[in-house]
Amino acid sequence: MFRLEHGSWRDLGRLTAQSWLPLDGERLLLDQPTAAIFTDHGTTPTDLYPRARILAVTRTTDGVFWLLATGGRVYSSTDALHWTLQA
Repeated sequence: MFRLEHGSWRDLGRLTAQSWLPLDGERLLLDQPTAAIFTDHGTTPTDLYPRARILAVTRTTDGVFWLLATGGRVYSSTDALHWTLQA
């Protein structure tokens, strides 16, 4: 993963995820055995349930992300680290 900064490319590291989804201009949601948030500062694990196959993602105006995943709809805290399956 690379980022363009001031006309040159900065290496942000290698990803081992099978797939990833952009959440916003600063964060990616990595689909790993345990989902994680990737930023230019590194990777942070989330509590999104393991092996949730993510089908779609959207963000509301209050900063909460919603995922359509296998198993149902899931919503996040504003930092996207904590996820709750909608009842």
